[in-house]
Amino acid sequence: ERTVLVGAAATETAVKAARRPRIMHLATHGFFLPDQTLGMDDPQYETPLIRSGLAFAGANFATLATTGDDGLLTALEIAGMDLSATELVVLSACDTGVGEVRTGEGVFGLRRAFTIAGAANLLMSLWRVDDVTTADQMRRFYANLPKMAPAGALREAQLANIAQLRTRDGDAQPRLWAPFVVQGPGRRDSGDPAPRMSADRMTPSRD
Repeated sequence: ERTVLVGAAATETAVKAARRPRIMHLATHGFFLPDQTLGMDDPQYETPLIRSGLAFAGANFATLATTGDDGLLTALEIAGMDLSATELVVLSACDTGVGEVRTGEGVFGLRRAFTIAGAANLLMSLWRVDDVTTADQMRRFYANLPKMAPAGALREAQLANIAQLRTRDGDAQPRLWAPFVVQGPGRRDSGDPAPRMSADRMTPSRD
């Protein structure tokens, strides 16, 4: 069974209503805003889990929303979802692996939020992605997924993209085929509890 939501139906509310899907694929825009002070006289900053998130239907009118669904699903809201039986979350968007490093606490952002929510594996991007190459890579990734763990499925999809780009362009620029990475232990039995936190403190690189 699968539920596909596109256009006006792809709302923040619909995503938050999802109950422990085995795979969740989100193809949208990610955002990570700079520090925002709480007040002129207050040196504290808002948590990065509020300043990072994903945009859904209605996000262009978020400033007009007074209650309920504003189209912006923050990392803090994601952390409160129940994804304890979710084997894989795919964030097919730009900069979804970007976060803010806090000393002694690791990286704050979407990756931490989905891990707190219970997702076992997370496929995310470390920089802006190319639409065409990403679409090809995702099709190959899902074709490989029934046969292997997410990291292996991504690797095979990337190798195929490299070969295709070399045939088409004469070379394969990493900015096109290499933005996505997988965080997580791989496959797990459906009865196993999901990990609740991550010790990953890798700092994304744009080199």
